[in-house]
Amino acid sequence: GRNFQFAHHLIFFDLPLNPDLLEQRIGRLDRIGQENIIHIHVPYLMDTAMEKLFHWYNKGLNIFESVNPAAHSIFRKQKEKLLSCLKTEDCEMDDLIQETKEMNKNLNQEFNKGRDRLLEYNSCRPFVADEMHEQALASEDTSCLRFMHRIFDRYGVDYEELRRNVEFIKPGESLKGYFPALIEDGMSVTFDRETALADETLHYLTWEHPMVVESMEMIATEEKGNACLISLSNTGLPPSTIIVESLFNFSTPAESHLQISRYLPTDSIRIVADEKLIDRSKALTIPAIQNNHSSVPLNIALQVVKMKQTEIKKVISAIETKIEKLQPEYIKQAQEKAESVLNKEIERLQTLAKRNPNVRESEIEYLQQQKQKTLKTLEQLQIQMNAVRVLVCL
Repeated sequence: GRNFQFAHHLIFFDLPLNPDLLEQRIGRLDRIGQENIIHIHVPYLMDTAMEKLFHWYNKGLNIFESVNPAAHSIFRKQKEKLLSCLKTEDCEMDDLIQETKEMNKNLNQEFNKGRDRLLEYNSCRPFVADEMHEQALASEDTSCLRFMHRIFDRYGVDYEELRRNVEFIKPGESLKGYFPALIEDGMSVTFDRETALADETLHYLTWEHPMVVESMEMIATEEKGNACLISLSNTGLPPSTIIVESLFNFSTPAESHLQISRYLPTDSIRIVADEKLIDRSKALTIPAIQNNHSSVPLNIALQVVKMKQTEIKKVISAIETKIEKLQPEYIKQAQEKAESVLNKEIERLQTLAKRNPNVRESEIEYLQQQKQKTLKTLEQLQIQMNAVRVLVCL
């Protein structure tokens, strides 16, 4: 079950009696990441069944030179003859090989004629391919590594460098409970694409990896770390004025295959308001707060919250009321985007169906049903407060 794209010599000490298994063995080396020509070595004893099988594979199916989509069909049709020849010495192996060659030629011609050229053309759209290429390049940055190191430190996951671009992570003594996708005995990981391609035993951590995705969900959904208090200077407001910064995320009970997130804003909704209920979102941007804030000791923060809890609750209540009024507009925008995206996909399939009989009506109907489900699901869209930060003006 292991792949060896870093090797380029393959020695067969036996030949499986099934072309699919043979191609699977070659495929362990002939895969993404293979940079060399694969050299296949097949030693065999003269005048044995293995010699006959080798010539049938090599001369009849040409299976060592290239992938043969007709190989399995030919094997099923000629299995009895082949087994008979392998068991007896007086079999006319040359005749069987010649018959196999002709059958191989005819079947592969049929396969090529039946290729759906239009489908192949549409399967690789240059604009989509370019976008995927850009995403692959973007995955090379180190932001995911820095993010996960902060997560590991926060939740008590130990990590150490094994070699360049490879780390070993394991549950630490301070880890309490479950950490997503983390193996109890530890695991070797990499954040580098080239390293991952060269060694498939490594877990390649990207922004799409389950560990990273579930870690972000864990942060977003649990109460731990979703509220804090800091002091803020250079605001132009009277000292001890309370400002509340809040973040809201979208929530909807949707089936995963609907991919509802495609139609929702990628950023959280951010609202900043002071104790007079004046919106300060534009004036107090994230960089402005980062450049002028100071941390507050926990004991002092608790005292401030206790003294100012009436004002804080009033501001939070006003912010929630504002979000409730904005919710219908966000639902409308999401539905319009979903309808536009899915209508284009339905129209594309309908246009394709006029030229290509392989496009089934059921595929178009399925997309239409998905559109209706998506629009109905978006009607239930909720906007939930995800985090609160209290700012105390100095």
